Amino acid sequence: MKKHSYVALTIILILSVFSFDLGQTTHTWRSVSAQTKPAESEQAIIQAEIERQTDLAAEGLLGYLIYETRIDQVSIVGDWAAAQLYFADRTSGQPAPIETSLAIAHRENGMWQVAIPSAPGWESKLRVVPEQVVPAKVKERQLALKGQNRPLEAQTIGGYKLPWPGNVSHSLSRSVAHVEPPYGMAAELYAFDFSDDSDSKFALSAARSGQVFVAQWRYENDYHDGDCGHANYLVIKDTSTSPTTYALYLHLAKDTIPERLRVPGAQVGQGEFVGNADNTGCSTGSHLHFQVHTAAAWWSTAIDITFDDVDINGGRPRTQYETQQYPQYGTQGRQRYTSGSGVYVPPTPPPPPSPPTQDAAQFLSDVTLPDGSVVSPGQALVKTWRVKNTGTTTWGSGYQLVFVGGEQMGAPSAVNVSPTATENTVDISVDIVAPSSSGTHRGYWQLRNPQGTYFGDRIWVQVTIPNGPVPTLPPPNPTRPPDPDKPAIELSCLDCPATVAPNATFQPTVRVTVNQTDGQLSGSRGDMLRNTDNNLYGAWPHVALNGTV
Repeated sequence: MKKHSYVALTIILILSVFSFDLGQTTHTWRSVSAQTKPAESEQAIIQAEIERQTDLAAEGLLGYLIYETRIDQVSIVGDWAAAQLYFADRTSGQPAPIETSLAIAHRENGMWQVAIPSAPGWESKLRVVPEQVVPAKVKERQLALKGQNRPLEAQTIGGYKLPWPGNVSHSLSRSVAHVEPPYGMAAELYAFDFSDDSDSKFALSAARSGQVFVAQWRYENDYHDGDCGHANYLVIKDTSTSPTTYALYLHLAKDTIPERLRVPGAQVGQGEFVGNADNTGCSTGSHLHFQVHTAAAWWSTAIDITFDDVDINGGRPRTQYETQQYPQYGTQGRQRYTSGSGVYVPPTPPPPPSPPTQDAAQFLSDVTLPDGSVVSPGQALVKTWRVKNTGTTTWGSGYQLVFVGGEQMGAPSAVNVSPTATENTVDISVDIVAPSSSGTHRGYWQLRNPQGTYFGDRIWVQVTIPNGPVPTLPPPNPTRPPDPDKPAIELSCLDCPATVAPNATFQPTVRVTVNQTDGQLSGSRGDMLRNTDNNLYGAWPHVALNGTV
């Protein structure tokens, strides 16, 4: 809900308190009737039209999206009117660090024509509005601010990757065709809409590194109320570009932005998971709307960017339709594009200072789900690691294995570790759910003591979701009846020597027998034979099963 205050029939004086880089965009003028209405009603008409236009502007202008537009006062002198506008934080209501601006209205044939700062006719109307409505010094300041942003947006910035995991393909719905009616805006000329009919809520990753500028994640999936600012989104600020840029990931699914990335200033790495696509806000179908700005201001438009993993038009994705209608922006088009983004590896946290008693841990083996295990989308899994306590303390109450980066895959943020004395081993398990999108997915974990200090090897779970369905295992042999006198699974050694000479090498063969009709072991699923007493004699702690039993 917008909040407004009014001072009737006064001359506007703008006090410029803040400064910010500003740009330009386009919007449409709107005529609203004010025939024979008193001044108070005319103010209400102008104010309502300003609200409507600023709500729609949130779809293509970063400032209108992340801030709430507020009307400080409306001034009417004859057939001219002006309203002082400012951006406010949507949560706290505090004014944003951006200069105030104006909406201009002119009555023609009894109809008020209203233009917010992003309208194409706003600048020309500001130049001719009487000084009784807008003083000359205020006009000069507003025109100068708008002019400052033009050279910032007349450039191209590269180094981006398509914003989803590597080796995965999704469709381009439109890019430069954003300018087309009925809802087209020139501010979105360099925006991109990516979608996928077979995976509507596909996973997203950061196109470039940066820091979180602002995040919104609480709106329900498919939420629409007419205000384009009521959507889930993530904005990543990148100070490595010149000028500083702001990448917008819009229409995200509820609660899919990782908790770590909901805090302004949090570091984001290129290729890091940032959420899932959805249909929140001003949207007509599940997709990602992606664009980059040089400022969150009244006039700032999307800028031209290039993707390193797009091999046409100098790195600019275009549809076939757009190459025919807008060849000046690219003559090569296709529907689907494959990301070349790499697997994100979070930076290793700095080691803590060594305490008098030191916590330490060593990864020994993957008990379940070795790296690269092929699993089905959405499959419930248990990942188990074997870890050794190599420090001088005993792990007890308050020791946990904690998620520290990558993809959480539905796992809890932390799990408790069983009491473990120094030089002893422990198996630690985490329940996960395989992601829904194809590709390789990895999540990082590390031990933490009760004082909040992380220690030991960083360990990870890495699974692969194939592009097609995971082949199902054949049904068990119905002709093999269960034997109640035998265990469900039997292991027997075919050529285990009774004695061996010191330092001799031998390789026994182990036979696995499944005695239950409803039981089955499969190497493709990741089933393995593992040692249980730690007497390895130089062998691996686990070996893969060959074939299906």
